[in-house]
Amino acid sequence: MAMTKCKECGTEISTKAAACPKCGAVMPKKTSGCAMIVGACFAIFIVAPMVMVSVGSKKPLSPEAQKQQEAEQLATDACEAAKKAITGALKAPSTAEFPGCFLGRDQIEIRSNPEKTIYMVRSWVDSQNSFGAMVRTKWAVELARDPKTGRFEVKKAAVD
Repeated sequence: MAMTKCKECGTEISTKAAACPKCGAVMPKKTSGCAMIVGACFAIFIVAPMVMVSVGSKKPLSPEAQKQQEAEQLATDACEAAKKAITGALKAPSTAEFPGCFLGRDQIEIRSNPEKTIYMVRSWVDSQNSFGAMVRTKWAVELARDPKTGRFEVKKAAVD
């Protein structure tokens, strides 16, 4: 049986001991060579190709795709501004649970005029009422976007 010294108190203990019997210090476990090889293979064959693909796949967008991406970003920004306005009108704002502006877009209606200066956002929010019960409430917000600054201003907000 191989022996080693405790790093805390210096007592000789077995290399298989999980902790020093005298002082209770936990003994560090040595990483096996097999685990190091598996970790290196993982890094080489899984992580490295993912990094190379993500770095090398940045193609310039076509003008139409760029315009669509900008429209999507404006719609997401309008949605976030509307959620912020509605949150302030709730009895328990910290309990508000909205559908996501990006991934939950199927549950949020966002419309705008062709100039992208007026937005209408409609959806729902789950939040606590005065009695602490979670209730689902429908809401609608009309926003005006300043084309120079890009900021949204709430024109109307309605909660059903």
